Amino acid sequence: MHVDGESVALAMKGALECAQRLKIRSIAIPGLGTGVGGVPMRTAAAIMMQHLKDHVEKFDLLRFVIFVGYQDMATKEFAIALQKIFKMSGR
Repeated sequence: MHVDGESVALAMKGALECAQRLKIRSIAIPGLGTGVGGVPMRTAAAIMMQHLKDHVEKFDLLRFVIFVGYQDMATKEFAIALQKIFKMSGR
């Protein structure tokens, strides 16, 4: 099954909305759509990070988010997206 960026966006938005509704303060999320779905890790990471940014700008309950990278490349792409979307300096 092949999915696209829109599917990643919907899944991320759904996870964040669910966390908000259940008053969850921490959540761990893998690279959505990057396995069987075939979405490139870089694409998924950017979409996921943008939705996280949009969410935390509206709501203040979520305090701790872990992006799970099962490979070094995935972890690197999450870090790049984090720095880019949240305008953080790379240290």
